[in-house]
Amino acid sequence: MQKFLVGVDLDETLLKSDKTISDETVNYVQNFVKNGSYFVIASGRPFQGARVFYKRLGVHMPMIATNGGAIYEFEDDFETIKSITRFDMDLKEFMSLFNETKHMLRSYQVRTPLSYHYYKYDLIPFYILHEDTMVSMHENDIETSLTENPIDADFCVFEEFGDEFLKIFKKYSNFKLINWGIVDGYYAFEASSKKASKGLALEYLREKFNIPKENVFGFGDQLNDYDLLTVPYGTAMCNAKEDIQKLAHYVTRKDNNHDGVIDFIEYIISKK
Repeated sequence: MQKFLVGVDLDETLLKSDKTISDETVNYVQNFVKNGSYFVIASGRPFQGARVFYKRLGVHMPMIATNGGAIYEFEDDFETIKSITRFDMDLKEFMSLFNETKHMLRSYQVRTPLSYHYYKYDLIPFYILHEDTMVSMHENDIETSLTENPIDADFCVFEEFGDEFLKIFKKYSNFKLINWGIVDGYYAFEASSKKASKGLALEYLREKFNIPKENVFGFGDQLNDYDLLTVPYGTAMCNAKEDIQKLAHYVTRKDNNHDGVIDFIEYIISKK
């Protein structure tokens, strides 16, 4: 029997618009895994913001979180972290970037696998703070509290500094940047290591599980899902914007509110 590996985004992909997962999807995923394949959440959310959905699926799989900044594996209770694989930024290099640009920042947040470091979090326009007892919180003290390599950083840059920030960032060749554009009058930038992405983390798991490349699925609906969309069965949701759909090899027949992910997997596997 062939084995498959699926990497799937959460919001507007696996999740319905009301942030739930249907019983049909849960049952399909559990049978899919029971038959020897792998179904992996690959989210931009931190692990604690994705864990409720991980528990809902009820399968013991790794979780790719923070846009591929780390892979978390859990014990049988779905709560206790067993291991963390990091794809992080060098701390010294990151602090150099931060010190060069901190006067440009309206707000920021920096993550390690188990900590948050932030300034005026409520002014970061497109993130939700997922507080958790396993995650330590540090407000406006990054230069003393950040003592390990970060896996992700969100910078909200004053509009007048946008070009200057980008010019400085180019000097840091080990880092990459997602430019989410101007939000509420400020540039929203997301920085991470060039070693970190959902697709690279999925490739790491593909090699670990010894899955043929041609049996890999990836699903997403946003720019941060780009390299999930370029695996052999890289698939954009039909509810994604047209420019995202054009990046993918395939587009689902059904949207996220109608089990589009499992419909596409079932369709492809039935033809193999």
